[in-house]
Amino acid sequence: SLPRLSRLNLWAAKGIDDKAVTALAAMPSLATVDLTDTTITDSALDMLGKARQLRSIYLTGTKVSAEAVARLRQS
Repeated sequence: SLPRLSRLNLWAAKGIDDKAVTALAAMPSLATVDLTDTTITDSALDMLGKARQLRSIYLTGTKVSAEAVARLRQS
């Protein structure tokens, strides 16, 4: 556990998928995460939306839809 981690760059990291996001959503201080060029989908973004401390998520090159991003912005 990394309770004080506030920024995490996982750009093009192998093995970062929807399952891996479960751990990210549980990090209490994570404010910024870069998931560029990973295999995450809408499900992962919905899960990250529950992490109220998260302020910035980079999603270029993922399988996340525009609809999922719009849902996150409205939550």
